[in-house]
Amino acid sequence: MKHTNTETLPRRTSPHWNYTPESGHYTTTIEQIGDDILYCRIVTETSVELETFEKPLLELVISESGLENRPLFIIWDLTNVTSLSHNYKRGIVNLLYNLQLPLSGVIFFNIPQELALTAKTIAAILPSGIPFRETVTLEHALMLAEELRHKSGKPEPAEDNDTSIATSRFLAATARIGWMHMYDTQILMPPEGHDTIPFFECLADLQKTLHESSAAQPRTGSDDQSVNTSMRLDEQGTKKRQLLATYEQHKAEIFERIKERTRDIERASSSINEQRGPLRDLYEMVRQSDADTASKKRLIRIIDNLIETELNEKKIDMPLTSTDSGFLTLLQQKHPNLNKRELKICLMIKLSYDTDEIARNIDISRRGMESIRYRMHKKLRLSRHQSIKNYLAALNDTLDIT
Repeated sequence: MKHTNTETLPRRTSPHWNYTPESGHYTTTIEQIGDDILYCRIVTETSVELETFEKPLLELVISESGLENRPLFIIWDLTNVTSLSHNYKRGIVNLLYNLQLPLSGVIFFNIPQELALTAKTIAAILPSGIPFRETVTLEHALMLAEELRHKSGKPEPAEDNDTSIATSRFLAATARIGWMHMYDTQILMPPEGHDTIPFFECLADLQKTLHESSAAQPRTGSDDQSVNTSMRLDEQGTKKRQLLATYEQHKAEIFERIKERTRDIERASSSINEQRGPLRDLYEMVRQSDADTASKKRLIRIIDNLIETELNEKKIDMPLTSTDSGFLTLLQQKHPNLNKRELKICLMIKLSYDTDEIARNIDISRRGMESIRYRMHKKLRLSRHQSIKNYLAALNDTLDIT
């Protein structure tokens, strides 16, 4: 990829491309760099809170620089900015969802520690498809813009860390509730058992309280309604993509389950035929022997358990005790929808293997293991606060192995 020398990019500004609020604490200036970059910075010598969003200034610069309806980058120097007023936050959301600028990317640099969480929240509420980056210098910000320009049209890589995904969802929901007063927005909860569940539950409780307290308040203005509509449309688009991805995943799982069941049937049939050898011969010898009825029944039951244990061992590919085999048989009877891998995982959970050990044993990542446990929780039809391990332990206690 050919790189542009960022030092040679043309820069343009104008004496009236600036804005100073009534307090006079700072001045916002905007400069055009290259063909498609607007560089915003706050001129101040002290720490400040940004008061009123510079929407008129931004619209003026876009118009005079010929960037109307053209993809553009916004690079923002946040030196000495320690907070944003509520009004300013709402202005940012209005920019993103009402003005509908064709943004190619948003890049912040020199973010003070006090503003770090707000910056991450802005990143979380960006409309889907708009990249966000953080850095420390203008030069590197320009390099990031160039990289994004060359990747234009390619989707951003999906986050593969459950905690990062949960954090992003939490911040986005917080902004919709706190910044835009969208008290009926849906909060996407993390997987069952995730460490962040209590935070989401607290947020949901706060949302309910705010929704009830605002029921008698006047309706928002047309701008807010337009922003809320745009945010909901973007949220619905995200949900649609998630549903499609879930559908494809479930479809693949169903096909894999069918293949596994077919292989299980073939293996079971083969094993049954094999058992018609020595174990079946032993079974017939016991049945036809002169031993008393009680002894016969006890021996026949032992032979049946041996056959059942061997079949279960072949199914999950690990050695079993008679107790473990009986547990698997009972589990299959109660939950015939569990596949071979899930049966093995259930047994290992019952035997107190931790998540990392199970993941290594079945050759998947820890995150993949957590996803399987989440699906198994639904397959076992457990309540929200009921753990798989406790359920399996209770099921094991019902066995009557002699």
